[in-house]
Amino acid sequence: MTNYKDAKYQFPASAITSGDIAVGRLTNAPAETKPAVSSVAPTTITNDATNIVITGTDFVAIPRVDIINTATGIWYSANTVTRDSATQLTVNLTLGVDAGTYRIRVENPDGMAGLSAASFLTVSDAPVWTTGAGSLGSVAGNFSGTATTVAATGDTVAYSETTSVLTNASLANCALNSSTGAITTSDFDGASTSARTHTFTIRATDAQAQTTDREFSLTSSYADALPSAIDSGDWTIPAAGGAVGAFNDSNYFGYNFRVGASNAGEVTKASGMELPIFSKYSIRTDANHEAVFQVHNVNANFTASETNTFFQMGFVWGQTVTGLMQSNTLHAINAGNSNGLSLNNGVYWVGERGSNPFSFYNGGANHNSSGQSSTNRESQNSSLNWNTDTVTMIIKADNHASDARKITLYFGDTRVYTWTQLIPAADTTINWYLGTGYGTGGASTWNSYPVKVRYLSGTGTDIPAS
Repeated sequence: MTNYKDAKYQFPASAITSGDIAVGRLTNAPAETKPAVSSVAPTTITNDATNIVITGTDFVAIPRVDIINTATGIWYSANTVTRDSATQLTVNLTLGVDAGTYRIRVENPDGMAGLSAASFLTVSDAPVWTTGAGSLGSVAGNFSGTATTVAATGDTVAYSETTSVLTNASLANCALNSSTGAITTSDFDGASTSARTHTFTIRATDAQAQTTDREFSLTSSYADALPSAIDSGDWTIPAAGGAVGAFNDSNYFGYNFRVGASNAGEVTKASGMELPIFSKYSIRTDANHEAVFQVHNVNANFTASETNTFFQMGFVWGQTVTGLMQSNTLHAINAGNSNGLSLNNGVYWVGERGSNPFSFYNGGANHNSSGQSSTNRESQNSSLNWNTDTVTMIIKADNHASDARKITLYFGDTRVYTWTQLIPAADTTINWYLGTGYGTGGASTWNSYPVKVRYLSGTGTDIPAS
């Protein structure tokens, strides 16, 4: 028997060539074609169901598409997949979680799959406006400062105007802060002098370049700069009251004066001289309002021509009007008397239409039949003439830029006097006063040629006091 243990065999050199087996295996293996994902549009979507277009290569109908949140490892399947071509897919998907780390995986029916790069798709909410659409309010013409601010939520929101209205120098003449949404101006409404409404669109853009537009408007307003410009509908007509003899009703305190009910705002007088009427209600509702008190319907015959004290008009603050003399004017009782107007607790003027002089006071004045007293008199004007059918007293708002708390007097539309005395800060209790001094005619003049009164408190006027 042959012993092969130590036998040596030698095969021919041509029998086996190194690598033949491996080469044979590769040659006979099927080709492996994986889909590739190269781009997506858009690259940022919201949480709503959205179509995206995936481009790449070797897409076979119909592939499976999954979206992978690499931050959480969660896979999300597409709602629908449409194979447009071997290089394009249209995919509808809904991703409820915001993230900037989504990858896209495409798997062909044969199981071959391709995976996009990381951070391939971002899911983010578009900016959401928190400022309501429509009017942003009214801004005074020529206003300088911050008119208003708009706001939207989102990831690093930037603001811009898509129209050419807000930032147009010939229109709203504003600037829009792209970071804060503040709308500022150095001269709102530009060169215009009448009210205009400016409608414009602002775009909010987030860090992912998503945008949300919203339409707004701003309206310019121009305060009435003269008494005659005040609209008739802006006035308040005083309540009726007063009586023959002494009265202290719910609206007025005084003697022999009446404010008409049938002829609204008309003031008549029963008889006698040196008599007052005070309102017990305030004509000012807010310290930052301008208060205006006007006597109108003044006839040319409304005069007495004796001592130039026939007509008296003013304001009282700082003391209760029912503590003043009921049957004598502010001009007849000195400030030092217990029932006189204390110094700096009011202002008034004395004179009459068609005659002079005129005197301006800031306290009770112990007048007598000799004429206008010098007590507590700020000023007297012997050349001034009143020939208009309106006379208006104005208290400027506490927050007025140049005339804060000043008190001024107009005959018609002409400013004739501004008191040195200021209204006290934050005072909203301002009572009006009318009185009649010495003069022939007395009650007959007031009744034959009755004047009317009206007042307002608001921000719709800006009548100069200086």
